[in-house]
Amino acid sequence: MAGGKLSPRQKMINMMYLVLTALLALNVTKEVINAFVTINESVELSKDNIDKKNQMTYELFKQQMDNDAKKYSAVNEQAQNVRKGATDLNKYIDELKVKLIRTADKIDDGLPTPKLHDMENKEDYDTPTHIMIGDDDAQGKKGEALVLRNKLDAFKKLIVSNAPKGSEADYQKRMDNLLSTNDPTKKEDGKGTWELVSFYHNPIVATVALLTKFQSDVRNAESQ
Repeated sequence: MAGGKLSPRQKMINMMYLVLTALLALNVTKEVINAFVTINESVELSKDNIDKKNQMTYELFKQQMDNDAKKYSAVNEQAQNVRKGATDLNKYIDELKVKLIRTADKIDDGLPTPKLHDMENKEDYDTPTHIMIGDDDAQGKKGEALVLRNKLDAFKKLIVSNAPKGSEADYQKRMDNLLSTNDPTKKEDGKGTWELVSFYHNPIVATVALLTKFQSDVRNAESQ
C-alpha cells in the first residue's frame, strides 16, 4: 500500500533483540530478562503505530471507492485481501502469546492474563519450548513453531499474489527479507531449523518479544 523500508527505530529494536538473545545464551540475568520486557513494549508501540497508519490508508481506499467504485474496485479488493490476512495472522499470534503466558504462570480460567512485565515466571523456558517445539528436539516440527512458520509463509504468498502486476518478484524479495522463515545455512548451537533457532530453550520473555516482533513485521509487510 505504501512505502517499504523499516524505520531506523525498528532496525534498532531488531538489533537490540539479537544482542539480547546472544547475551541470553551466555547468562540469563535479571537485567537481560527485564531488557526483553522493554524491547517487547517498544515493539508493541511500533506495531500499533504502523497499524494506525495502515488504517488511515484503508480509509483512503474507502473514500476512493465512494468516489469511483468501478475504477478502484480491483485494487481495493487486493488491499482488503492483505488486510484480512494480516489481521488473521496477528490474531493467531496474540492468542499464542496469551497461551504461553497463562500456561507459564498457571493462570486459572476466568482470571485476567497478566502483561509480560507482571508475569511471575518470566525466566521459564520449559513452557515455551514445550508449546513451540513440542517433543521434537531434533527438528522442532511438533509444536506451534511449525504452525507459525506455515502461516508466515502463507501470508508472504498472499502479499505477492496481491502485489501490483509486474512487481511480484520485487515483493517476493521484500517479504523473504522481512519475514524470513529460512533454515540456517549452518547449524547454530546444533540447531538446524528455523523453528529450533527461533524458539528452542528460550525463556518466555524472549519468546513473547519475538512473537511481538513478528506481529510488527506483519503489519509492516501489510503497509508495503
